[in-house]
Amino acid sequence: MSAVLSAVLKAQALILAAGRGERMRPLTDTCPKPLLPVRGRPLMQWHLEALGRGGFDRVVVNTAWLGEQIEQQFKSVFALQPLSILLKQLSNQERLKSLHMTYSHEGRDFGGALETAGGIARALPLLDEVFWVLAGDVFTPDFAFTQAAFDAFAASSKLGHIWLVPNPPHNAKGDFGLSENGLALNLPPATTAEKYTFSTIALYRRELFLPPHCAVASGNPNGEKAPLAPLLRAAMDNQLVTAQLYEGAWTDVGTAGTIECNVMTRPVTPTQSRLSSNDDHLRLLRSEPMSDLTAPQPDHPPRATLPQARVAFDTEARFLFRVQPGVNRLERGLELLRKAQGQTT
Repeated sequence: MSAVLSAVLKAQALILAAGRGERMRPLTDTCPKPLLPVRGRPLMQWHLEALGRGGFDRVVVNTAWLGEQIEQQFKSVFALQPLSILLKQLSNQERLKSLHMTYSHEGRDFGGALETAGGIARALPLLDEVFWVLAGDVFTPDFAFTQAAFDAFAASSKLGHIWLVPNPPHNAKGDFGLSENGLALNLPPATTAEKYTFSTIALYRRELFLPPHCAVASGNPNGEKAPLAPLLRAAMDNQLVTAQLYEGAWTDVGTAGTIECNVMTRPVTPTQSRLSSNDDHLRLLRSEPMSDLTAPQPDHPPRATLPQARVAFDTEARFLFRVQPGVNRLERGLELLRKAQGQTT
């Protein structure tokens, strides 16, 4: 981990990307789950773009399984804008917005993932006093990481604020309750009170991951494994965690049966729809039609209907904006635009 970043630029967000993805095998045998493509881009990229839109430009990613692929994908600086925004900014002489990335490689340093609390403790020296945390393998394209939510939590006396979602089929009993005054509740298993599923999205204060709340030392120098749930439940029992219900689109990509089935050709609905089989996600990876999605949707045509030159142009432009050394992105972007216009007019 970068000592310079730790000392100067504290990150405002941590994306959890250290899981092995056992239930997604064989898809994850050669590709870490956060890099599986959804609507033509890596799953984790949706989070990065959403954080960038909210004004949060410093992100830590913890890794374990195939973590080097994640760093190779997003580098140390990840530029956000598509070409249309680039051109607008060119006319206004504005700078590209980018995310500054750093990585906590648990697999390289300790031989495997440290679980959620252990991973957060490991990354803690890189994180600001208040920071977002979310899993890299959930798909929630409309969630807004807002400065208002960040500031409101920072001004509170709580240790955590979590977002809950309606229970999907694979977690029908839920995780936590929600009081009328917005407290997260650690309800007993046999309760008849309504419980919701933890979305993995949360705001935390550093204090939650320091003694006496967390027994793991900051920086986790010994690579101790520690789950998050006991810390959260203990803090809830002391009324130190608030919560709110998020009812937008949210999918836990835990298995090939829980990834959104219609991501290639139509917008996500606020439901947790499913792929029918591993074969369907293999088709998704190859950009082939899904078994239950053969007809194009009127407002969202399949990529194949776009002019081939523009498809090639879009692909090259997206690759360009990952910040390649030695490439003048602005000049190259204009060159690509002229090339595309010449081929499609």
